[in-house]
Amino acid sequence: VGFPLTRLKTAEKESAKTKAISLNLKIKVSKEIKTYKKGSDVNTWVKITITNEDTEKYEDLVIMDVIPKEILVNVNGIKNASVGYSAILEDPVIAFEIDELGKDASKTFEYMFKKNLSTISASDVNKWKASFAFAGEEVIDLCKGVTCTVKVCQTATCDSKTGKCNYANKTDGASCGTNKECKKGKCVAKVQDVKVPKDENIAEDLNIANGSELPQLPLTEIAIAIVLLILAVAGFWFVKNKFGNGENSEQETEQPNEGFNP
Repeated sequence: VGFPLTRLKTAEKESAKTKAISLNLKIKVSKEIKTYKKGSDVNTWVKITITNEDTEKYEDLVIMDVIPKEILVNVNGIKNASVGYSAILEDPVIAFEIDELGKDASKTFEYMFKKNLSTISASDVNKWKASFAFAGEEVIDLCKGVTCTVKVCQTATCDSKTGKCNYANKTDGASCGTNKECKKGKCVAKVQDVKVPKDENIAEDLNIANGSELPQLPLTEIAIAIVLLILAVAGFWFVKNKFGNGENSEQETEQPNEGFNP
């Protein structure tokens, strides 16, 4: 698997060396090596552990492992490597890449090859154990010392890359005080719901007040009203006919006949 060498050449050699030394003061790289026999084969198992002992997180870390040729002639002898393994040189030089390593976080890589280390000198083995972190970018948290303004209807968060505070509105209806609630990030007076009484008589009164139709009278009351109206009309005509006709007859008897000379 090829490794993008351009990522390893972002600085001049001396600058990269200085950076690697500084990085290894903060990033701990340890290696565990075990040799075991499986059938007739003798294999060597390697486990590399990378730990961030700094107070900041790191991105784009590259852990280099330069394997002496006395231990492994060619990179093609490596098998069962963890995800993230890349071959830099067939000499062999391999690398493991870590996208992000937070504070106090650790990452492990493993690989195997067919070799009996008992045939290798102790000095060569110890020299090989010194893997190192080659590249990496320290991520500085710009929110350190930043205090975001408290807003009762908004939640504040700080962007570690810019040091700026971002605000998100709380859910509408969230309480922000006595008889107050949040609306679109603002604290406003809570609207009280008006409950209409369920009593039918009160409901009818409200309808009349609102200009609605008058309530209908029961049929018995309508019948009585009609009877009274009929009686009133009949009485009126009775009185008119009786007394009205009498006056006319008196006037007719008192009127003298035409042509009478006293």
